[in-house]
Amino acid sequence: MMLPIRVLYLLWAGDLGGAERHVYDLVMALPPDRFAPTVCFLSRGNTYGELLARAGVPFVEMRLRRGYDFLGVIRFAVWLRKNRFDVVHDHISTPWARVAVGLSMPRPAIVYTEHNGALLLTANAFRRFWTRWSAQYTDRFVTVSQGTKALLSKMGVESERIEVIHNFVDSSRFRPLLISRACEVRRSLGFPDQSRLLIAIGHLDANKGFDRLILVLRSLLTESANVHLLIIGEGVLRVKLESEIANLRLQDRVHLLGHRSDIPDLLGAADVFVMSSHFESFGIVAAEAMMAGKPVVAPRIPGLNEVVESGKTGFLVEPDRLETEFPEAVARLLDNPELRIQMGQAGRQRALALFERERIVRRIIDVYEKMLNEKVTV
Repeated sequence: MMLPIRVLYLLWAGDLGGAERHVYDLVMALPPDRFAPTVCFLSRGNTYGELLARAGVPFVEMRLRRGYDFLGVIRFAVWLRKNRFDVVHDHISTPWARVAVGLSMPRPAIVYTEHNGALLLTANAFRRFWTRWSAQYTDRFVTVSQGTKALLSKMGVESERIEVIHNFVDSSRFRPLLISRACEVRRSLGFPDQSRLLIAIGHLDANKGFDRLILVLRSLLTESANVHLLIIGEGVLRVKLESEIANLRLQDRVHLLGHRSDIPDLLGAADVFVMSSHFESFGIVAAEAMMAGKPVVAPRIPGLNEVVESGKTGFLVEPDRLETEFPEAVARLLDNPELRIQMGQAGRQRALALFERERIVRRIIDVYEKMLNEKVTV
């Protein structure tokens, strides 16, 4: 009987976020008879540490502080020397983490997934240095989109060492709702059945552009009967958004719902998914909306243009035309139920073909196996 492959996953912390959710979902999706995962949080486990504990998945917290925590780095290196893993999979922990792994333990197969293309886009000389140095200790790079791959290549990583593997969506969790169930969800939120709901999801920060989204949709929200915008998420800009909503007198039309555990139901009860991010490495929430059978209206930016097929699963609008074409696209979908259904169905089919969990997990496992085979043959 073969021993399971021991995989160490690295994250900075276990806060709510796309990369953190991806790691948790990936760990839960690995065949338990073949893989023995451990998650290392360089800072603290927080939300996802609690979820891993409930699922019986081992994890460790290094409790490093931001900045130059030399004692924390030494503590991490000592822990690495005392443990042994076949594969180390780094997910936006910190650029020096893979260097520490390579120097502290018998050389495992090391893979790094770049989730945050925005950091590459604005990288300073310090980050470029660490990216190039840590590349010496990295066997494979994974990016979640072609756009992020191009940015990583510009940082000096050879293109042939980079593989594009999209984030995945669980089709059993995100799926279209029956009309009766959608009405129940709407009523639970205080909206009548005839309400027309727009939904946006994401961390309330500057990059997600929720302030821009509210301004772009202002006329539609005030002039169209019974149209509401639901914004799901928390973040540093919540107070600012609350103030802006009040200044625009949209308190009865724009609703900040905070963190929610029932996002699949909320997506299923909505009519149209909207987003106005300035940058997306991939756009997992758009893929989730499509899997839930909802058309998407979003800016035409790298990442999203690999998720949404404009004209078939929704509409992508040029960023400099958002003020006019974005609300027009949303209004067109709200006024045409047949088009909403058609695009929603096409979106789910595209999500099943490109982002289904089993398909993506299989590709990640293939990367692990290929790296391990190369280690054996060296």
